[in-house]
Amino acid sequence: MSPATWLIGNREFRTYAATASFWIALAIGPLVALSAAGLTHMSPVPAPVLVYAEDPALLHAASAAVLDAMSGEDKKSPVSIATSSAADLKVSRAADGTVELHFGKSFPFSGAARALVARSFENNLLREKLAAAGSPLPVIREFVPSAPVQDTSQAPRIASVMILWFVLVGSLGMLLQAVVRERANRALEMLLAAADPWEIVAGKLLGIGALSALLVLAWVGSAAVGSLWVSPTAGGAGAAFIKIAAVSNLARAGLIYVLAFAFYGLITVGIGAMARDSATAQSLSRPIFAVLLVVFFVALGGVSGATGGLLHWLIYLPPFTPFLLLLWDPNQISMATQFGALGVMFVAIAIAGWLAAGRLTVSAR
Repeated sequence: MSPATWLIGNREFRTYAATASFWIALAIGPLVALSAAGLTHMSPVPAPVLVYAEDPALLHAASAAVLDAMSGEDKKSPVSIATSSAADLKVSRAADGTVELHFGKSFPFSGAARALVARSFENNLLREKLAAAGSPLPVIREFVPSAPVQDTSQAPRIASVMILWFVLVGSLGMLLQAVVRERANRALEMLLAAADPWEIVAGKLLGIGALSALLVLAWVGSAAVGSLWVSPTAGGAGAAFIKIAAVSNLARAGLIYVLAFAFYGLITVGIGAMARDSATAQSLSRPIFAVLLVVFFVALGGVSGATGGLLHWLIYLPPFTPFLLLLWDPNQISMATQFGALGVMFVAIAIAGWLAAGRLTVSAR
């Protein structure tokens, strides 16, 4: 790294690190992550299991069965028994003598515990029937509502994409203003007299990139801290924290973040070098922020179509590459595809850097 690059980067870092908006952005990620971890870690409010049956014998047998299942159920809060027509478990007897167990969607036990309730209930009725000799044994039929299986594996990948998008939008705005500021006060010409164009470009990227790295570290680091005190079974937030905090995921995401910032940052520097003032810069930069918006929603639309979908080929387009690499699990796409997409990304970064440095040279004439 040349001295000129270091000086320019250090100046940009100090300029924006002194603003209140940067510190607010730095605090938002940890506050949100730690708040989510705290809510995830909180114990649920105890709720009664409501059992209803018109027949007192069935009600007694079902209540005893639920109590028996509690001892084997891994629960974090106590559960009490109550009777009500709006019940979690309704027990009735059909005309043919079949006893029906209707498990409501709010029934708090797992599938294995439900099966235990049914078996305990059957044993309780069996004892009563044995006491009354000659009575036929009851047939037990279970009604369990089907519930969609929650897939929490996508939560950490979606969170990574959102962090990348927010960091890019904020850092590109700072980078654009950093270049336009030099143009507006005619300091760019003086910089070009003392440093090469590539040194100016590298210095701008270094300073703003360091600020972006601090944001990413603060946000991802807070997720890593949150993963220390949440359970993997705590739901989407707990699974996301633990997956994001994995070392292999951090290394891969870090590389993708650097490539994304380099690609979009170099394009932003080139656009800023073309502007004479902030108003012109805002007008020229609208397409790139529009592209970022489109990329974000298109990428999220492909969360379940990594292989064989219509969006698969977009991974080779540099604007989409970092988002899709983060969004799709590495096991969903081949290593050849991943390395091919990264190779295209490196080529696009080189071209964007050459164009940005050339634009600074041309604008100085």
